[in-house]
This record gives sequence, structure tokens and C-alpha cells, in this order.
Amino acid sequence: MDPEAIVFEEPGQIIARCGPVLIWASRSKFEDAPLQRLRDALERHAVDFPQGVALLMIAVGDGELPKPSTRRRIARGLSSLGDRLQAVAAAFEGETPWLALARATFDGIMAQLQDIAVGSGLPMRAFADRLDALVWLGGVVVGADRRPIETDALTEVVEQACARVLLGGGEVV
Repeated sequence: MDPEAIVFEEPGQIIARCGPVLIWASRSKFEDAPLQRLRDALERHAVDFPQGVALLMIAVGDGELPKPSTRRRIARGLSSLGDRLQAVAAAFEGETPWLALARATFDGIMAQLQDIAVGSGLPMRAFADRLDALVWLGGVVVGADRRPIETDALTEVVEQACARVLLGGGEVV
């Protein structure tokens, strides 16, 4: 993976970027410090993309899902980006019982986000596979030229990020 693509990495999680999409892949708990890093990274990334950015969250495994207070912080953090956020996709990959809980949790966070950002038409979807999420993002996210993004390079970065997470990641960047 190109070191320039890595925003943050520690064992069990990585934040990477590819064009207007910020990728967060994790197999660890949803805790406040990593979520704040993600929110800060989105804010910095949006500076480089005036047309807006997208977030692809990939949760791998069967880790602990966010507590209700953390869910509210996630929704508030995303809503604070306003129209600088083009789309949010979440891919949950793990065992079937955990997948159902993870998707329900995501749906709850997205409902809170819609309540906070009244009238928001922000495209948000949950997927059971990261490749499906990538196809969807390719249809809803636009680049600087205001055309839908190409997903070949994004797919490569996502696959490399997930491989690093599954292997335990590298050093903290």
C-alpha cells in the first residue's frame, strides 16, 4: 500500500484515503479515541475535496459494537460535516449473528443522523460485503470533475487496508 494513502494505522485498524473516499477498516472495538481520529481525518480530507468526501467503514470480525452514547457521538460527528459528506457506506463482514446486530446498530446510527440533520438526503447504506459497498459508492460519489468516481484504485486500497487489518496492521503512523 502506498504510504501516502495511510492516514493512521495501529494493530486492528487503519484509516486510508483514495480520492474523495476515506476508508476506515477495523477489527477492534468502537472506542472514542479511534472514532475521534476518524472524525478528524474526515474533516482534514474534506479540505482537499470541495465537492465533498465519502466514508467507507469496514468492520471485520465479531468485535464489540458501539455503546448507545458512542452511537450518538458517531451520528453527531458525521452530521457536523454537513454537505461536505457525500455518502456513508458500511460493510460488516463476520459471523451471521454478529452481522445482524452490526447492521441494526448501523441502521440506528443512521436514523439518529437523519434526525440530527433534518431533511438530509445523505446517501447511507450497509452491506454484508465490502465489494458491494464499493460498487454502490462508485454510483453515488463524485470526483472533482463532478462525475462518478472510478472504483478500481479504490478497490485496491480497500483490499490492501483490509489485509493489513486482518494481519494485525503495522506500526502506529
